[in-house]
Amino acid sequence: MHAILLIVFIVLLNIFYLIIFPDVKLWELALILWGIIYIGGFMAYLLALRQLPEGLSYLLLLIFGIWASDTGAYFIGLSFGKHRLAPRISPKKSLEGAAGGVVVSAIAIETLIKFSPFPLIPTGHGLLWGAIISVLGQLGDLIESAYKREAQVKDSGVILPGHGGILDRLDSLLFAAPVFYYAVLIFL
Repeated sequence: MHAILLIVFIVLLNIFYLIIFPDVKLWELALILWGIIYIGGFMAYLLALRQLPEGLSYLLLLIFGIWASDTGAYFIGLSFGKHRLAPRISPKKSLEGAAGGVVVSAIAIETLIKFSPFPLIPTGHGLLWGAIISVLGQLGDLIESAYKREAQVKDSGVILPGHGGILDRLDSLLFAAPVFYYAVLIFL
């Protein structure tokens, strides 16, 4: 019921926006709507994940996996990166860095699970979960970079100088959250 009310509210808000600003193109409004869904909707999955039994542990596991992936991708890409992953979207990202992020995240999650006082995921499955978290996080990062390229901005904000803004710090986490949430519900 709440989801239906939210959809009705968003549709009415869009109609109201078009009445006030008749020169706005429909695709511009669609981008605004996607921004609301991307940030607000995907952020809601982090809250939903936290509300699950052992939710804080799952949330921290997701954050840890994203962090490990970003760190692994950065250092391995810096050291060994020769082949560009998506040069038009994010010219500094390399295939080697992306693969390194997957490997580091997989090993980090498996290690965390193995030594955790309350294992959330069966030992041996952490490699797969870490790899999935990494791939989703990297996709989220590339999608957010594509949005910035399209908008012709370097950073999504100025609050975190040198880090591209707060959205750059959250893009991987936001994109991975819905898939991780449903994977936890279905498989664990």
